[in-house]
Amino acid sequence: MKQTSKVLSVILTLAMMFSVIVISAIPSSAATYTWPTLKSGTTGYANEITALQYLLKSYGYYTPTPTGTFDATTTTAVKNFQTSKNLTSDGAVGTNTWTSLVSGRTVKRGSADADAAKAIQYLLKNKFGFSSIVIDGAYGNASIAAVSRFQRALTGSPLHTVVDGIVGSNTWNNLIAATKAQADITPMWYIYVLFPTNRNNIGNLYLYDATGAQKLSMQCKGLGQNNGNWWLTNENTPLGCFGAELSAGTYDTASYGPYKVVQLNDSQVGTATKAAGGVARSGVWIHSAGTNLTDLSSIRSHGCLKIKTADHNSLVNQITTLKGSGFVIISE
Repeated sequence: MKQTSKVLSVILTLAMMFSVIVISAIPSSAATYTWPTLKSGTTGYANEITALQYLLKSYGYYTPTPTGTFDATTTTAVKNFQTSKNLTSDGAVGTNTWTSLVSGRTVKRGSADADAAKAIQYLLKNKFGFSSIVIDGAYGNASIAAVSRFQRALTGSPLHTVVDGIVGSNTWNNLIAATKAQADITPMWYIYVLFPTNRNNIGNLYLYDATGAQKLSMQCKGLGQNNGNWWLTNENTPLGCFGAELSAGTYDTASYGPYKVVQLNDSQVGTATKAAGGVARSGVWIHSAGTNLTDLSSIRSHGCLKIKTADHNSLVNQITTLKGSGFVIISE
């Protein structure tokens, strides 16, 4: 049976039919930009200087509210930090000082370093256009999703980071050393999904617009373990970043099914599976089931992201309003 649906790299529900968002995997790697050299009297780098001041605060060497001006207080703080790291104490922040500043400042969910988180949030908001980000030092869903969005912006060139929402040395470098033009933050909506460990439970899905403003929040269900379905060898809901778009199309439910298997290549599909008609697929689907799914507790996932029917309709309507393409980040 054929069904007309909308695909967000999601397929949407029409009457008694499936509707789904289809998502394709985005490759990632790591590279760096040239660190800027900052010192007393440096101008044109207010965002980077502010981030520097927040980092120095995180080490206890700078106490005022960051100003974005490389003044005498900043010079003294830099010299004290350099001395503590056995660096040349000249007050100028170049590659060695930047590397030392960020090497011990990995920021991820649950990080207690509020000043390092504020440096990240400040750069996202004032340098890269995430105007809805709040600079509060709490590294939660909004910040993690925005960082993932920033990381994703660099995947179209040789210079990009792993898309995981974690700010380690490479992402610090990209935030501080890349320009907005180099990051190429094309306005795009994005979805952030957070599952409990192993994904085999109900998690949460958040939709953000291009500025980082949360538009929707809803429950979703995935799968973290193989449930023994006869024609798949691996049905885990994937972790990572996936490109997505909403477009019209006609899809055959017999060939696509109510879910999308992720990151299986042909060599991973067993002989028995192939004999039974199984095929390798890549991507993940976000969809509801039937015409009025209201309870996710008893519904099964085969690697897809299941959401309630009302939430599905809201998600589709919002994405239609936001327009263009976006992407989905799945984490646990």
